[in-house]
Amino acid sequence: MIVSSGKGQSSLLSQHYLDPTPFTLRCIKKNVLIFRISTVHKSARHVSQDIFTGDKDRFKGLTIDSNKQKCTQNNFLNKLEESLSEWTSQGHRCIWFRVSIKQAFWVPLLAEKGFNFHHARDDFVMMYKWLPLDSEPNLPPPCHTNLGVGAMVFNKRDQILAISEKHYEYPHWKLPGGYVERG
Repeated sequence: MIVSSGKGQSSLLSQHYLDPTPFTLRCIKKNVLIFRISTVHKSARHVSQDIFTGDKDRFKGLTIDSNKQKCTQNNFLNKLEESLSEWTSQGHRCIWFRVSIKQAFWVPLLAEKGFNFHHARDDFVMMYKWLPLDSEPNLPPPCHTNLGVGAMVFNKRDQILAISEKHYEYPHWKLPGGYVERG
């Protein structure tokens, strides 16, 4: 917040929390202005230690890695419900669960609570839940780009090498190449 004395002089005013002493701002030139800011005490809300923890992103998302969590099959649903309640109150938009194959029992339980599949690899599945009720998920699609490589091969007589696809019903000639394997 910028505070001005009315004569073109301005000072930057910052907010202070949990400070028991009043904050004063002085703009010293010809006139001395003193501003008092009442202190704001934020009550520390009790946060249970029994919620899932993860990495926050810049889009108000949270990613939970199952390999970094301590959770048994017996307490998973209770911990998930408490976590969802806490995350909603904190204003998170999207919750991501990276579920390792070792914790595969989480998948049907997450699906039961409204989580959807986003993508999967050999050793994990990524599931998400969009928390805001007033908007649609605007998530990036799973990786779907295929990269191809092609080559032009000439012989000494300036002839070009062309190949025919094995599984085409009609002759189909193209440059040699193929797709890059996902890595």
